[in-house]
Amino acid sequence: MKVPKIFLSRLFDYGLLIVLQLLWWFLVYSQILEVVSWLNYVLKILSIFVVLWLVNKEENPSYKISWITLILIFPVLGGFLYLLIGNKRPSRFLRKRLEKEQIDIKDVAVMDHDISEQYRYDGLTYLKDLGFGTYAHTKTKYYSLGDYCYIDILRDMKNAKHYILME
Repeated sequence: MKVPKIFLSRLFDYGLLIVLQLLWWFLVYSQILEVVSWLNYVLKILSIFVVLWLVNKEENPSYKISWITLILIFPVLGGFLYLLIGNKRPSRFLRKRLEKEQIDIKDVAVMDHDISEQYRYDGLTYLKDLGFGTYAHTKTKYYSLGDYCYIDILRDMKNAKHYILME
């Protein structure tokens, strides 16, 4: 009898191990809650505080919504899970490397003709603070599908003299 290749693949092995690990954690968790019933209430209150903290936190909205949804689906362990693996900052090594790269590109990221200094508009200063330049006499073209822009991108790359600014 021939065994299908999918059962012999590493992906299947890893998936099976992850499912077994989750099952084991669920069994341990349910046994702990039977012995320590007050832990259930503490973890739910923790989840409520984590959701309130996420709502008030200035973060990417899609990141916040995905965590809030996960916490609301799993109210007992969701907040604890966020504290374990959510909201992680990059390592010190990576942060230093990123800061160095940002300093290196700062001179070319915002060019001399930036108009945010002339016009005190919050949106322009916001873009400049993020490291993006704002320039006069530019055009914007909307593409309803990203695939439609490739011809224009290739043409503009061939005709570029100094910079190509895309968003």
